[in-house]
Amino acid sequence: ERRFRFPEAIRNKSDMEIMNCLRVSIDHSVKMSKIDYKFVVPMYNIEFDKIQFLMPVYFDFGTTQKADLALVLNSSGGIWQIRTILPLENAFCNARLLSSLSTSWLNYKD
Repeated sequence: ERRFRFPEAIRNKSDMEIMNCLRVSIDHSVKMSKIDYKFVVPMYNIEFDKIQFLMPVYFDFGTTQKADLALVLNSSGGIWQIRTILPLENAFCNARLLSSLSTSWLNYKD
């Protein structure tokens, strides 16, 4: 449903390929967040008046380690939910509402 937000190289992949890439990327981001507590970035959602979190999505774990998108995560009843997926430009703007950026994946201008 949100494929228009994906990079062009990813849009034409099958649902299964995208799901596998997302699974690997989420596993990587969870592990990184245990090493660096600033890896998953908070943001404030005005519509729901609550804190949500931005987690990077990587479709290519090559030498650049540049994130492709950001997942918006929500905690509800102790369960983490993926609410939507954002291009890095939008994630960059939303993250700045709450905290200064100290993570490199969110620097989409590189």
